[in-house]
Amino acid sequence: MDTAFFQSKAYPYLHDAAIFIENITEAKDNKRMQPLSSSPEYINNNVNAWFPDWTNFDLVLVKFLFKAASEIAMACNKKEEAKDWLDILEQLPAPADHGHFHRHFPTKIDI
Repeated sequence: MDTAFFQSKAYPYLHDAAIFIENITEAKDNKRMQPLSSSPEYINNNVNAWFPDWTNFDLVLVKFLFKAASEIAMACNKKEEAKDWLDILEQLPAPADHGHFHRHFPTKIDI
């Protein structure tokens, strides 16, 4: 494990990205919501491809971010920050089953 890389590069990057997502989302009834979400290849990414709730594409990427931020924070001995990222991760909803095929299988990205 390259602790120097984690402390100087990886964690600062993940930390800032996680802070950004934390700041543009809001916890309502212990569920974290974002104001706008998209599926970039859906309807050629026109205005109809933007949704007022999480798309699976955005959701699994954000879940990965908070999981990675927590793991790297632990590796950097930042236990309280690691716990904070896990707390936010737990506020994120489960991926939705929209009942249609999409070649990227975004609900499986986080496996």
